[in-house]
Amino acid sequence: MPTEIDARITPSLHSENVKQLDGYSDDSVPYLGPVMEALDDAYLTLGKLHDARHLASKNQAWTPEQAVLAVSDTAGRQQQRLLSKFDKLSKTLDQQIKSMDEMLTGPLQQ
Repeated sequence: MPTEIDARITPSLHSENVKQLDGYSDDSVPYLGPVMEALDDAYLTLGKLHDARHLASKNQAWTPEQAVLAVSDTAGRQQQRLLSKFDKLSKTLDQQIKSMDEMLTGPLQQ
């Protein structure tokens, strides 16, 4: 099920963009599925951070500065989590590309 559009977040992070890539097909889904999952995670996380910022700004017990710091702390942790996820995904895709390239450029066996 596709992630709903959130106007607060850049559309470039929406996972549906992957389906518009040249060469996207049922055959490429196993390779691009993890990309779509990572983009969905980032997209949903940013939406939740926007929600948290809104709630923090309504908290009358906090000064505006405290609200910013509270959301910033959460955002920093989420950023590190997402960066780690994207880094692992990038390495996996690079390995898959290298493996397929070696397979395609290797000698044919009869």
